[in-house]
Amino acid sequence: MTTEIEVKKMRRRTRRRRRPTAAKELPQIFFCGDPHGCFDQINQAAREYQPDALVILGDMQAPAPLEVVLEEALQYAPVWWIPGNHDSESDEMYDNLWRSKLGLPMSAVYVLRVWAAFFAARFGCLMIPPITTARPLSFVG
Repeated sequence: MTTEIEVKKMRRRTRRRRRPTAAKELPQIFFCGDPHGCFDQINQAAREYQPDALVILGDMQAPAPLEVVLEEALQYAPVWWIPGNHDSESDEMYDNLWRSKLGLPMSAVYVLRVWAAFFAARFGCLMIPPITTARPLSFVG
């Protein structure tokens, strides 16, 4: 017959010890939300911090073609973007986004949305500021 102490010992599960992992060097990626036509802060952040990539999260309402308003930022990092609900309010805004040199095919936009959703779920919703890290594949450089 087993005693109460022996029963408790049998119920204990052995704990798996985690192996120590080396710290991973993650690249800096800036997520910039809803500039609504004002790209000064994005250009300034690219100039000051020189990130590995910039991702603009919708509602750009670019006053000129995207490669023009982000000319300074493009000198420091590749730029990705996801269209927002205000980016097709006029033909001019649509053309400044989709017909610019930074225009992405729809398949790339879908991949970028999935990628951004994964990192938002993993690391939280990210914008400038704060500055965060992650790593996409670059479509535009």
